[in-house]
Amino acid sequence: MTEQVHDCLKINLEMARRDWKFRVRCNTGPGETVCVVGNCEELGGWKSRNAVMLTKEISSGEDDNIWSCVVSIPLEDVEYRYLVCVIVEPNSDAIERLSVVRLWETSLLPRVILQKVSSNILENPEPEEFGLHDNKNRVERGWLTGDTVLQLKLFDNPIQLWKKKLKGKKVSIKVNPVSINTSSHLSISQYVENSMDESLDTMDGPDKHEFWPIVEVVTINPESANHLKRQPQFGCIYNEGDFLMFQIHVSSLERVVLAPITDKRHRPVGQLCLEYVVIRPVQSFECDMSASYATHWKHTWKGLDVGHRGAGVSFCKTEMK
Repeated sequence: MTEQVHDCLKINLEMARRDWKFRVRCNTGPGETVCVVGNCEELGGWKSRNAVMLTKEISSGEDDNIWSCVVSIPLEDVEYRYLVCVIVEPNSDAIERLSVVRLWETSLLPRVILQKVSSNILENPEPEEFGLHDNKNRVERGWLTGDTVLQLKLFDNPIQLWKKKLKGKKVSIKVNPVSINTSSHLSISQYVENSMDESLDTMDGPDKHEFWPIVEVVTINPESANHLKRQPQFGCIYNEGDFLMFQIHVSSLERVVLAPITDKRHRPVGQLCLEYVVIRPVQSFECDMSASYATHWKHTWKGLDVGHRGAGVSFCKTEMK
């Protein structure tokens, strides 16, 4: 009889639910969406690919960066985190739907909705601040799950311009990934030409173009913050002595071609030497968002200088003559 009562209580608890309005203030870039993920099935079971997408609220005021959604969650302690994703729907470049994590909350302890707290949808709760939890702001970049990253590195003054009138001129570099559709009859050169036409059409805003693949750029030097940011519409100015790195997220590296450096008439005007690195996701390994990190580097940590005394040369015996 006791076991029957226990089972009945367990069933009732599993059936007990509450509607909860997740509401967060978050600045997003082009093509980015705010999502929520948590420890219950309704919130994706900590899997980013199953995260629940929020909708941007229509605001008549100045604050137009609020995202929200209502989810029916179990009447138990529910843990959750917010994340910013780019959702890539299946197409000729992506075989299946991708959820590319751009940023996610990495506080040591996740946010929590206690079991004793009832539904909040009638209150229209105040928005939470993305990344701010327990009076600490912790946000990190995502990881590779199904996409691939290509890094292009420019350093040691790799640009050589052949025409005299271009000597000493500032050069703006822009990377345009070109997706090659094998079902089309256009040649690769035609794809490159079309991509260059689109790149040179600087009167159009960034909203005209697709948000995938993602192209980011950073100039690495002691004076800058050294953070990756979206590639500007007009490209990035390269100055002598710079270390410039482009990072491109793609779903299929084999289907990407990079346009050459040409003038407005698509004639070659110079050459560019660069180093590149291809970073692929680890196969058969899936990360989740239940834990952010095991150890944490303090913000005051400036690195560690490490030295050695050679490769054992100090211990070589020299025969004296």
